[in-house]
Amino acid sequence: MIVSRVGRTGRYAFGRGPQEQRASRAASCCRLPSVFVLAVALVTLYGSPAFATVLNISLYGNTSPGVTADWTAPYPFEQTNYTVVANGYNDDTLWVWDEQQNYVLTQPLKLDWVADPAAPYVNVVTDQNDNVLYYEFVAGTIVSSQYVQFDPDGGKTVQATVEFDAPFLGIINRDEFLFDSDFLGRPGVNYSDFPLRGIEIVQNGDTVGVGSNPNELVLSWWADSPGDWTRVVTAYSPVAAVPEPGWAGVLALLAVCGVAVGRRR
Repeated sequence: MIVSRVGRTGRYAFGRGPQEQRASRAASCCRLPSVFVLAVALVTLYGSPAFATVLNISLYGNTSPGVTADWTAPYPFEQTNYTVVANGYNDDTLWVWDEQQNYVLTQPLKLDWVADPAAPYVNVVTDQNDNVLYYEFVAGTIVSSQYVQFDPDGGKTVQATVEFDAPFLGIINRDEFLFDSDFLGRPGVNYSDFPLRGIEIVQNGDTVGVGSNPNELVLSWWADSPGDWTRVVTAYSPVAAVPEPGWAGVLALLAVCGVAVGRRR
C-alpha cells in the first residue's frame, strides 16, 4: 500500500503499489471470463424462442401401412426458405410442429371448432337462425399454436392421438381462417395460401376432437392431393419459455458487469 501526502492540506491519499495493481488486474481478468460464461449460458437459455408443447404422438386404428408420425427435429421446415405448398411432400408422415407459444392475442381469432363454447374467452358467431358460423377467441386471450401436416404419397389414412403440455382449446381449419391466423406461424416458415389447405370434413369424413384428457387431440384423416393441414390452438404452455430477454437482455447484463468490473479496478 502506498500512502502519499496531497498538497498543503495535510490530507493523505491511499493508493495501490505496483504489486497490488498487478494483482488487481489479474483478478479483473479472471472475473471477465466468468461474465462471458454467464452471458453464453443466458443466450443458450433465452437467446432463441422456445417451442416445446407437443409431447407425444401415438398412431392407432386404421392408419395405413407405412404411415409414421413425427414432432421432433429435423423438421421439414428446417430446409432453407421452407414453404408450405399443396401436394409437395408425399412423405407419408404426420408432422406436428410448434408455432407461437404463449401469444397474447391483440385481435379476435376465428376458429372452426372449440372445446368449450361457453368459455369466457369465446364468442359464438351465429346467423339470424342461430346456426353457428364460427367461433372467436377474444383479444387478450393467451394461446399457443401448433401446425399439423399430412401429405401422403397417394390416398392414405392416419389416425392419431397427439398429446400437448396444455389443454386443447380449438381448431382452425377453413382456408381463409388459416390464412388470417398465419401470424401465429413459426418464424422462417412461409405459409402459402392455396385451395383445400384445411381438412375435408364433408368430402373425406375427416374428424378431430378432444381425447381422453383435455391435453389430447384425437384425429382421423384421409388425404391424397393436396394433403391435409390444420392449426391447433392450446392454452398457456408451462413448458415453453415465458418472455425471452434475448440478446438485448444479455448485452445489458454484459454492460452492467463491465461497469462493475471497471469500478473495481
